[in-house]
Amino acid sequence: MKAGERMERFLKQRQFQEHNIAANAGQSTGSRGRA
Repeated sequence: MKAGERMERFLKQRQFQEHNIAANAGQSTGSRGRA
C-alpha cells in the first residue's frame, strides 16, 4: 500500500468516526465523553 493510500484511508476513517460521534451525541449525551 502506498503512503498516499494509507493517508486517504486514515482520513476517511476519521471522518466516519466523527460522524458517528456527532450522531450519537445528538441521540444521547453522556454515553460518549465528546459532544
